[in-house]
Amino acid sequence: MFQKAEADMEYMEKRLRLEFLTSAPENGAAEENPVKLLENLSAIKVRHAALCTQVQEIAAEQKQSMDSIRAHLDTTVQLVQQLQQTADVEIPPLTKMEQESADFLGLSVNQNTAEVRSFRGTPSYVHCFLIVQFYVSCHSEKYKA
Repeated sequence: MFQKAEADMEYMEKRLRLEFLTSAPENGAAEENPVKLLENLSAIKVRHAALCTQVQEIAAEQKQSMDSIRAHLDTTVQLVQQLQQTADVEIPPLTKMEQESADFLGLSVNQNTAEVRSFRGTPSYVHCFLIVQFYVSCHSEKYKA
C-alpha cells in the first residue's frame, strides 16, 4: 500500500516537472507556481516516509505484544489445567463471552469438555480467557490513540 503511494508520488513529481518545462514558456505566468507544487510534493514525500516508519514500528510493537499475550496465555492455561486436574473439577460449558474470546484469539474449543487447543497445540481449559480478556482490556488503552 505504501509502496504504491510512494510510486504514485514519484510519478506525479515527474509529471509536474515535465509539465512545468513544457508549459512555462508557452503560458508565461501560470496560475499556480509549479516550483511551489514540487516543494509541497517533496514535503508530502517526507511526511509519507515518516508515516511508513511509524506504521512499521507500530506493527512490530503489536506483534511483540501479541507474542507476550500468547506466552502469558500459554503459561496461564497450563496452570489452570494443572489446578483443574489436581482438584478434579468438572468444567461447565463455555459462556458467550468465553466463546467470543476463543474465536477472537483463534483457538479451537471442544464444547463438550471445554478443552482448548492453544497456539502451540497443547491442551488447556477455557476459563483462562477471563484472565486474558482482563489483560487485553488493561493494555488496550495503549493502542487506542
